Amino acid sequence: MNDEIDTIDPIDLDRELREMLLAREGPETPQPRVRRSRRWIAVPLAAAIATAAMAVVVLTQGGRNHHDVTASSGAQCAAALEWHGATYTGTRVPHPLSFDGGLGEGTLPACGDNPGEGGRAATRTSLVAVAGVSPEQAVAIAGDSATLYVAYGYFPQQPGTALHRALYGNRPGLPDERENDCANTKLQTVEATVSTARLGILRVKLADGGDLPRETFIFPDARTIIIADGDPPHVRPGDTVRADVLVCRHPNDKRFLKLVATKLAIAKRVIADATG
Repeated sequence: MNDEIDTIDPIDLDRELREMLLAREGPETPQPRVRRSRRWIAVPLAAAIATAAMAVVVLTQGGRNHHDVTASSGAQCAAALEWHGATYTGTRVPHPLSFDGGLGEGTLPACGDNPGEGGRAATRTSLVAVAGVSPEQAVAIAGDSATLYVAYGYFPQQPGTALHRALYGNRPGLPDERENDCANTKLQTVEATVSTARLGILRVKLADGGDLPRETFIFPDARTIIIADGDPPHVRPGDTVRADVLVCRHPNDKRFLKLVATKLAIAKRVIADATG
């Protein structure tokens, strides 16, 4: 790496990804259904993640560029919930969700130190199934048809799946991570260990990325070929991935970096038998 990169202060990747996702998450607490004077059209996940990807410069080499994320006063409270031991991340959808029966209660986790001043105490809330989607992959909060909560580790980017249809409708070409940001790029194969996987975005630690930062993100899109045991593909922390990625950089911005997966092979973590 050059001297400019070596002198950058460490970056809190979890905080930065949370801030990027805040721009497109649902409400922090359940909201009553309200009458709207016109149909709201959500920013497609492709565009939203692309905006987030522009901030990967923050994740890898510090500093911010002109795509800063605007956060609310409750920025530390991400739209997340917990149910049956799994964590789900909220994302807005461009069309009202159809519900398919109650699931009992989930938990909106506590966050922040001062509830009522940008923070929140842990809260129980009623959950419902989304029509056509397994609750293991995604759920909704009763009365909120505008926010889909996707479980960590699943890939809403995959067209032809119920999860993709719930988020994109009949738009199999979304998301497209390559359209605007990968005109000048090269293809590289990397191996990495997964740290987290929110909305299909993989935070990883590279085994040997050459001049790439050791901790970074890999962005799948609708054209990514995902190879994994099980259907639908699922990834957990500690799993390893081998990915062919487009290393997207901008000729006029040396700080910009975005890794877009063209192929992603997932190998499950092997847990040793303690009795063996």
